[in-house]
Amino acid sequence: KSKRSSHLEHACDTVDGGYQCNSKLSHKWGQYAPYFSLSDESAISDEVPHDCQITFAQVISRHGARFPSAKKSKEYAKLVKSIKANATEYKGNTEFIRSYNYTMGADDLVPFGVNQMVNSGTKFYQRYAALAKKAVPFIRSSGSQRVVASGVNFVNGFQKAKSNDKNANHRQSSPKISVIISEEPGTNNTLNHSKICPKFEDSKLSDEVEEQFMAIFVPPIRARLEANLPGIQLQDTDVVNLMDICPFDTVSRSDDGSKLSPFCALFTQAEWSQYDYLQSLSKYYGYGAGNPLGPTQGV
Repeated sequence: KSKRSSHLEHACDTVDGGYQCNSKLSHKWGQYAPYFSLSDESAISDEVPHDCQITFAQVISRHGARFPSAKKSKEYAKLVKSIKANATEYKGNTEFIRSYNYTMGADDLVPFGVNQMVNSGTKFYQRYAALAKKAVPFIRSSGSQRVVASGVNFVNGFQKAKSNDKNANHRQSSPKISVIISEEPGTNNTLNHSKICPKFEDSKLSDEVEEQFMAIFVPPIRARLEANLPGIQLQDTDVVNLMDICPFDTVSRSDDGSKLSPFCALFTQAEWSQYDYLQSLSKYYGYGAGNPLGPTQGV
């Protein structure tokens, strides 16, 4: 095999497999885990039932991997700065913090996220090639910069796959983002829950459930970190923020996510499973059926 084909087989992020590097760890990052395909044992079949054919396909996608939100990025930067200012010693695997500089931006796609969306467009074309080879898809996007950029790169992946298909209609125009839905106040955007349902947005149920579970699994982690970093005092939310930095720092370090952040090693495999469950609680009681207004919001 050529070096190139061998490299592609072992790449961290691929069209078919998604993100598979450090899977025992990275697949436990909750909503911050980069897209990954399920293993063969647990995968849901995508076979079309006998005597059926696909006549229409629609995908709803989030944006690709990004920097933290502006609010979160400020919190993370402040936390790292505080640790470096107050720690009198760096024990165990915390030594890297001594020279670590927080340089992540806010909100925008990282190069890894750009590649994700190109892969997404490629995979969409390949899966639905029977339709896509003779059609120009209609694409819409919400107005935030990272979502528009995600749509553009999805189109790039789709069109590149189509151009490589000798059976496709190459006389058709390239797809484009036909509609951008504004997120500005006062616009008729039914996907923007913060503007159309303030009671839903103001719900504290998710925060309360998260606090209850953090009180169970975070204290031992906090005690270990404080013992390894004499001079610092952490809140439960600080510990979770340090865990958050791991996936964000990882996807911003390289185009394929192959360079694992040193923050990841501060926590055990069992603790990452607890973190993953915390994020599931957050979404279930924040946006899903665990929130009384969740089903209403879905409708």
